[in-house]
Amino acid sequence: MKGTLSQSKSETQPLGWGSDKLSEFFEAARKQQFATFANFPWAYNVLREIDDCFDVAARNLSQPKDILAAILLVRSHSAYRAACTTATAGQLPESSVLRRSSLEYAGYALHISRHPGLGETWLCRHDDAASLRAARNEFSAASIEKTVTEVEAKLGEIYKELYQRTIDFGGHPNERGVSSNMKLEESADKKEFLQIYLHADELYILGYFEEVARVGFCCLHIFQHIFKERFSILGLKDRLFALRDFEQPFRTWLRGRTVATSNNKGKVKATT
Repeated sequence: MKGTLSQSKSETQPLGWGSDKLSEFFEAARKQQFATFANFPWAYNVLREIDDCFDVAARNLSQPKDILAAILLVRSHSAYRAACTTATAGQLPESSVLRRSSLEYAGYALHISRHPGLGETWLCRHDDAASLRAARNEFSAASIEKTVTEVEAKLGEIYKELYQRTIDFGGHPNERGVSSNMKLEESADKKEFLQIYLHADELYILGYFEEVARVGFCCLHIFQHIFKERFSILGLKDRLFALRDFEQPFRTWLRGRTVATSNNKGKVKATT
């Protein structure tokens, strides 16, 4: 079935698009994505390069020795893309839910890879109440962190930090995920606490860009431990090594933003 296109709008917009609150929100999110894409090409390029590494890995998983890990790699990549989608649109706490998902897919893949018997536990999770309890016990957050740390101590530290940050800033309905997306407006007779749906503040957006990039980078390193030979053959090991300093541009930008803000304090713009 073909949709009817409005003659008064772009041919990419179906009839009625933007005429209700939900599609109006979709359009606002899309415009925010265009803005972040245009204004921060260097930051977008980091997200794009990480995505491309994921994509190369996902497209070259034929006949894997560990089929469950291969499937979970694809799901981790999909969650990473969803995190990129929401972050570039300014849906920042929502991106935390998806960053957490991407990390968990990668962590589960490594956990199953290192403990092959757990593949059946994962597959049989919903067989009965006992199977559900077993899966919950074996795939607890602490168990996953322990496996990642046993494989590589530093990677385990990074995984734990990133995972906790997703929980704090939106992965669960915790205080920071709410208060960091709140705006207070005061007038003579009232106070209003407003929740932000789409952020436009560059400082917040770039901060979450970095968080998404760190999660994607961490997940790729986890999968590299599972598919070590394949990552090497595909050149992904070298590409990840080249990406090792990807956080530096974010920190340089943040320092520049902080200095500019400090220099502008107390200044009043003259009007004519």
